[in-house]
Amino acid sequence: GLTLCHRMTTDHSGSGRSEPVFDGEGNLVGIISNSIQSDGSVEVIAVDSILRLFRDLEDGSYQGLPFFWLEQAPLKGDIHLKQYLGLEESDEGIYVSRVPPYSSGSNVLQQGDVILEIDGYDIDDLGNITFPEYGKLHYSAAVFLRHQEGDTVKCLVVRNGSKQEMSFSLKAIQRELFLIPPN
Repeated sequence: GLTLCHRMTTDHSGSGRSEPVFDGEGNLVGIISNSIQSDGSVEVIAVDSILRLFRDLEDGSYQGLPFFWLEQAPLKGDIHLKQYLGLEESDEGIYVSRVPPYSSGSNVLQQGDVILEIDGYDIDDLGNITFPEYGKLHYSAAVFLRHQEGDTVKCLVVRNGSKQEMSFSLKAIQRELFLIPPN
């Protein structure tokens, strides 16, 4: 999913829901999002994910999560596929196999594109971006953490063997896609 979470193990035996989690230095890491499992594992919503939602509320209105999702195929270092797509052997990125019409970027990106960068950050062959503060994150989580609905995202894309810079505006998840519509 789009929520950046930590999966942790604890020896705590309580229910766990909505409890704060601190690291060894007393820093808040996140909030427990589910009951502690029998093996002691628990999912924790990261502080940065929570702060990102609060940033959206600063203007007094919650616009919704920016939605950018593609059906993609990892290149996995496949030299022959890279040659076929007009990439250099050292290029890394993701092959776009389908752009859902409700996703941000559906008016710009196309099937067959290879996305090499988002906002100046390289994408590896598995669809991850490496950030100093987070480590490796899937490109969709990176967009979720760094952007709000309405922001512009810039991409470096290879289309038909030619590198092109493209940009598009982020839109929120459409209400009709929710299983339980927000109020």
